[in-house]
Amino acid sequence: MATAMLGSCAISSKNWSPVKRYDVTSLQRDYSLFRQILEESHPSLYWYTPKDSMDYYFDWGYQQLTDSLTEPEFRAILSYVTAKIKCGHTSTRYSRRYLHYLDTARLPVFPINIKVLENDTVVLNNTLQVGDVKIPRGTLLTTINGAPIQQVVDSLMRHIP
Repeated sequence: MATAMLGSCAISSKNWSPVKRYDVTSLQRDYSLFRQILEESHPSLYWYTPKDSMDYYFDWGYQQLTDSLTEPEFRAILSYVTAKIKCGHTSTRYSRRYLHYLDTARLPVFPINIKVLENDTVVLNNTLQVGDVKIPRGTLLTTINGAPIQQVVDSLMRHIP
């Protein structure tokens, strides 16, 4: 439903760059529009999170806009706030230009796909690994790079509705 708008941030300019930093005024304007659209149009904005709590998260997001941000940095704020709605049908996405950039860029990718089961068990669902090191599908994960798996999951879940 909600997207990382950035429409007024000159995303359509000829000098677009994936590392462009957007000024605070433009980010605040886009964030206010993001909030307004959700408050006016989301049919279940307060079903799972009470209005006073959503107001807190909306205000928190706005307060993060104190310096220029790149599109991914801005989207991280939007996705955190959007996740607080707890609606699986509402998410944020990048602009078309940034999505096109992601399709063509050779960026490092997290080499595994995980599944979190109801009992907080985490299993390897798929792997993009090449070479000698292979982790079989279905392996129970307890840590990633030394971090306890629950810490990793909690960090990821902050941005997933």
